[in-house]
Amino acid sequence: MDVTLEGKVALVSGAASGIGRAIAMTMARRGAAIAVLDIDEGGASETCRLIADEGGRCAAYAGDITAAGEVDAALDQAVDRFGPIDVLVNNAGLGGGGFFFEMSRDEIERQVSVNLMGPMTVARAVLPDMVRRRAGTIVNISSEAGIAGAGRAAAYSAAKGGLISFTKSLAKELAGHNIRVNCICPGPTDSPMFQSMVAREPERAQGYIDRVPMKRPANPDEVASAVTFLASDSARYITGIVLAIDGGLSMAP
Repeated sequence: MDVTLEGKVALVSGAASGIGRAIAMTMARRGAAIAVLDIDEGGASETCRLIADEGGRCAAYAGDITAAGEVDAALDQAVDRFGPIDVLVNNAGLGGGGFFFEMSRDEIERQVSVNLMGPMTVARAVLPDMVRRRAGTIVNISSEAGIAGAGRAAAYSAAKGGLISFTKSLAKELAGHNIRVNCICPGPTDSPMFQSMVAREPERAQGYIDRVPMKRPANPDEVASAVTFLASDSARYITGIVLAIDGGLSMAP
């Protein structure tokens, strides 16, 4: 199957590193012009440099996905440069956690704000134009924790679970407008977020890997390939799915 995004414009949040960078680079290789939205302006610019080095088109925009004004400003600039957004990948997220009863209210609200309200904010910004054009696709990046839950990550799991429900509801709402919405749920992935857990809590991180039937973390490119497929016209009759990319973790006892 020849998966192509030729002629498409993709907005990828949280693409300064890790899974988001892999998604942006894979989509660019398939022909998409990439707008990167990230609070890490330096990392976003580096992603664009890597894409440009391979002959792709990319522009970096600094912005917090929880701040509607910053999202709108970045979106306006991206549309001015590349044209209407055809693909939104809601990848930006916040890891961390701890025992729920020890977390402050601010910490809990930050998890929900970034991991659930952030994707909603960006989707709300791009959707009016998609609806007008009757064209577009959204891929939300949730987590295996959103499916099964994760100990010492209750707020994170709740927000990621909410993102799954948001995906399904939005897919039903928008199908009649020819807009598709799907969700990817990675398990442990060799990204900066997981590597920080390895550094902080090596035994806990190894425990996650031990539960994975394939006995290794995902490579970010393995997640990016699935996202790119769902964003392409090759998946034009697929909407509302929740796809676990976790080496079998979600089926493990």
